[in-house]
Amino acid sequence: YVILTPTNAAAQRINSAFLQALPGTSTTFEALVTGEFNDSAHPTETVLALKAGAKVIMLRNDADGRWVNGTIARIARLDAKKVWVDIGGREHEVEAAAWENRRYAFDKTAEKIVETVAGTFKQLPLRLAWALTIHKSQGLTLDKVYIDLGRGTFAHGQAYVALSRCRTLAGLALARPLRPSDIVFDPAALGYRDLFPRLEYAATQHKPVS
Repeated sequence: YVILTPTNAAAQRINSAFLQALPGTSTTFEALVTGEFNDSAHPTETVLALKAGAKVIMLRNDADGRWVNGTIARIARLDAKKVWVDIGGREHEVEAAAWENRRYAFDKTAEKIVETVAGTFKQLPLRLAWALTIHKSQGLTLDKVYIDLGRGTFAHGQAYVALSRCRTLAGLALARPLRPSDIVFDPAALGYRDLFPRLEYAATQHKPVS
């Protein structure tokens, strides 16, 4: 199972505990960050600690089709500079990938929007995956999901995102039953309640809705 939690602190605590339980010492891989790249936008850890046997998730589609964004793998072996993962019984070397922080501005002279690269983040395209935050799991499709909401969700849509990551109900497990307080709505989603009466009134008066 991949454990989904609402907070970074919970996911990091779980991943650290599982990593420490593996035999041997960790090998760290440090990202190369250039220019402007907000810490909150980093796709994986700036300093990534790994061991053989560690459970990881791939963060980029592979050009050769060996894995896709969201593939779960295990670290097969590693040295100070290289990492190999095991996917479906096959071993593959993983190379660092670069993410770009793009900036857009309007060029008055050319009268067009100009795109520039404000910064880059280069790191192995994987992260520890015994646990992930619900936010980081967005867009992923997983076979087995264990949802641990802890003290509860804190943002609208979190429960929906967590529950919809799993392919099947059979692969879904919860640490505790859902509570009404876990289902947080964006107030804007209920705006139709105010809009529909005004639409009906405007139709009877033959007036546009303000």
